[in-house]
Amino acid sequence: MLTLAREEELLQTVPYLPKLHEPEARQGFCDVDKFGDLYHHLPERLRTISLFLYTTGCRIGEAKKLRWDQVDWAARVIRVEGLQTKNKTARTIPLTGPVYDRLQAIPEASRAGLLFPVGCFRKAWQSACVKAGLGTLTKGSTNGGYGTYEGLQIHDFRRSAVRNLRLKGIGETVAMSVSGHKTTEVFRRYNIVVDADKTAAVNLVGADLDQVLQQTDKQRNGKVGSRMGQVNRASGARKSK
Repeated sequence: MLTLAREEELLQTVPYLPKLHEPEARQGFCDVDKFGDLYHHLPERLRTISLFLYTTGCRIGEAKKLRWDQVDWAARVIRVEGLQTKNKTARTIPLTGPVYDRLQAIPEASRAGLLFPVGCFRKAWQSACVKAGLGTLTKGSTNGGYGTYEGLQIHDFRRSAVRNLRLKGIGETVAMSVSGHKTTEVFRRYNIVVDADKTAAVNLVGADLDQVLQQTDKQRNGKVGSRMGQVNRASGARKSK
């Protein structure tokens, strides 16, 4: 904007404005085993939406806007409208088996209005996380006497889904279409890499190399053994003479 103003001669000089430091992306995520523990501590009303968020990476704000009439039962997807998304782009979100089955279990007479009518669930969420060992709650006067919570956030499921898709070898384009990320830059900020991932990657390369080295050693030892046999036979022949 300032550069344009200078080009239009509305400003004589463009002032220097230092860029603000961009904080590092939050690293919170929940692996599959921990999710299993958390799932059983969640109240029933939060289980279906938690499964949905964890497997698709959908934003919680988008999920709360979804309606029953957007479920395509035959295709097993939810058809999200552009006005419901952060980037105003319509997309389809696949339903995994557990989510599909739980939605199917809802009586047809109750399938009206919001798909996930969960309302505000902050305290229920925090309580479940504490029980699952994924958060801590320090009692005090904050939050109306409830205390201060630190730990897993519902938005961390979005980061977890992206990581799980990557670990399953899903291509970036497909994964972004599921989670609703518009740019690769933002998607990669959600693509958390931990030490275990790096160790696994190196071990995969190491396993291939180990096979090659073992095969090379066998071939080399075979050649050495063959040469030694020839030497022994030659030596024996000389002695017999």
